[in-house]
Amino acid sequence: NVSTQLASFVGESIEKNIAFNEIGKLMTDKLAPEYSLIYPVIKKSPMIITTCHTGIGSAKQIQSLLEHSIPTSLHYKIEAVDLEYLKKYGDSNSVFEQYDVKAIVGTSDPHIKRVPYIALENLIAGDGTSVVKTLFPDVKDMALLKRINNYLVENLSVERLLSAVTILDATKVISSVSDMMTELEENTGIRLTNNQRVTLYVHVSAMIERLIRNEPPLVYKVVSSEERKQGCTKIKRALRNIESSYGIKVDQNELNYLYDIVFQL
Repeated sequence: NVSTQLASFVGESIEKNIAFNEIGKLMTDKLAPEYSLIYPVIKKSPMIITTCHTGIGSAKQIQSLLEHSIPTSLHYKIEAVDLEYLKKYGDSNSVFEQYDVKAIVGTSDPHIKRVPYIALENLIAGDGTSVVKTLFPDVKDMALLKRINNYLVENLSVERLLSAVTILDATKVISSVSDMMTELEENTGIRLTNNQRVTLYVHVSAMIERLIRNEPPLVYKVVSSEERKQGCTKIKRALRNIESSYGIKVDQNELNYLYDIVFQL
């Protein structure tokens, strides 16, 4: 809207035969208008963000897998966003202004406080509907939640998922991690659950690639104990072939994280 003062100023300038470009300059210099942007109040559509430590390409692969698992009737939008962009700008970017972001799914946590992060391995473990409830907090129909959970388990097979999120040979990684788990079971006398196996497949493959790329090390604080030390030693022993095959070294923080998957999950 043009204010009365501004219209009057322009009219007087025209009467004085001042050139239009000069009028524009004078308006800018002497009558700097006050303005504010008012966004329409609308209900934001729900969104799930996907991200991956290997880049936007893999995040889009995860996006595609989720889109094939979520009923269109829920009207959820799935959007792939670069991990470094999320870490840098947090929720101060246009995606969070335009959509009601329910969760972030990926292989590395961007640490955005007001949005829950769901590790990819937890999503595909298929252990009940607790994770699905986090993704769809407004859905109260338990039958629908169970159906979505089943879709996710069917569509997000380990091999398909690893092919999407890592540049490594998925078949070789699966074989290496499988051998590691077999040795670990023999050394510890435990029997890993399906949930633990899926979690280890995804986490160890992501760990291998992070270490190959020399990415910043995992920070994982725990309370040390003799039991934990012994468990980590057994995990380290089971990882020998992986360390040798991929030319990596698994540090104590990584071992502690794996310990909690194997002995605490």
